[in-house]
Amino acid sequence: MSDPAFVAGLLVAALYFSGWTYYDAYFLRLGLNPAGFGFANVGVGIKGASAMLTTLAALLGAMLPLLVAILLLVLAVLMLRHFGVGRWRKGQALEPDQLSPVVFPASSIALAIGVVLVAGPYAGRIKAQADLALVGRGDGWDYHLQNDVVRGLPIGQNDTRIWLLTRADIRPIKADDIKLQNGQLFERVKVAR
Repeated sequence: MSDPAFVAGLLVAALYFSGWTYYDAYFLRLGLNPAGFGFANVGVGIKGASAMLTTLAALLGAMLPLLVAILLLVLAVLMLRHFGVGRWRKGQALEPDQLSPVVFPASSIALAIGVVLVAGPYAGRIKAQADLALVGRGDGWDYHLQNDVVRGLPIGQNDTRIWLLTRADIRPIKADDIKLQNGQLFERVKVAR
C-alpha cells in the first residue's frame, strides 16, 4: 500500500467515483438522465473532490459531539492503563494490547471508504435542492434568444444544447440561439465586487 502509483490510482478512482455519483444524484433528482451530457474527465474529478470535502465537512460537523465523547473515552482509558488502574493484583505489568496498532488504520480506511461511497449522492442531492430553491425564488440568468427571454440556471450541456432549470421545467435550448446572457446574478456579482 506504500507504492505511490497505487495510492495515486486509488485516489483518482475515488475522485471519479464520487464525481460520477454526484452527477448521477444531481441529474436524477431533477429527473434527467446524466448519460445524455458530456462531462470532461477533469470536471468529474474536481466535482468528486468537491463532493468529498462537502460530505466530510457535514459528516464531521454532525459527528462532532460523538467524536469529542469518543476522544474523552479514549483519553480516560489511556490514563487508566498508564496508571495501572483496573489490574486486580499489584505489581502485575500491563501488557500492550495486540489490537491497538490495527484499530486506527482500520477505522481510518473504513471512514475513507464510507466518505467515498456517500459523498457523491449526498452532495448531488444537496446541490439539486439548492438549485431548485434558487430558481423557485426567481433567481437565475436571463438568456435572450431569437424571440424569447428565458430565466434559469444552466444545469448541463452537450455539444449543441444547454439545459436550463427554470421555474416551470427544464428547458433545452440550442447554444447557437443564445444572443445575450445577463440577469440578476450578474448584478449580484457587480455589487459583491
